[in-house]
Amino acid sequence: MRDFFSELRRRNVFRVGLTYLVVAWLVVQVVNNLVPLLGVPVWTGKAILLALIAGFPIALILAWAYELTPDGIKRSAAVSGDPAPKGGFGRKWDFVIIAGLVVALGYFVWQRQSAAPPPVETARAAFVGRSQTTNHRRSTDDVATIRIKVEV
Repeated sequence: MRDFFSELRRRNVFRVGLTYLVVAWLVVQVVNNLVPLLGVPVWTGKAILLALIAGFPIALILAWAYELTPDGIKRSAAVSGDPAPKGGFGRKWDFVIIAGLVVALGYFVWQRQSAAPPPVETARAAFVGRSQTTNHRRSTDDVATIRIKVEV
C-alpha cells in the first residue's frame, strides 16, 4: 500500500487532483454568479457542475498515465522511475496551487464580509385588549409592533 501512495506522489496524481478541485470550485463560483446576469437557463450551471464532477476521475487517470516533464508530456512508462528533480517544474506548480488557494480563500472571506444582513420589515397592527378591568384595558389598547426578517 505504501508503494501505491509513493507511486501516486511520484506521478503527481495528488497535485493534479488538488489543482482540479481548486479550479473546478472557482469555475462553479464564476458560473454561479454569471448565470443570473447573462440570463442563460438555470440548468446551465447544473450541467457545468456535472461535467466538472465527471471530469475529475478522467483528470486523475490522465495524471496517472501521462507525466508533464520539462521535455513535454510523455507516457509514464517512458519516464524513468526516479522522482522528478526538485526545484524545477514541480516547484512552479506548487506556487500555482498555493496562489489558487489564497485567491479562493480571499474570495470566500470577501463574500462573507460583504454579505448584507437580511432586510427587516416592521408590521404594525391595532391591538385591542379584551380584559374587563379598565386599568388593564387602557394599557392594552395600543399598537403592537412586530419585526420580521424577510428572506429573499
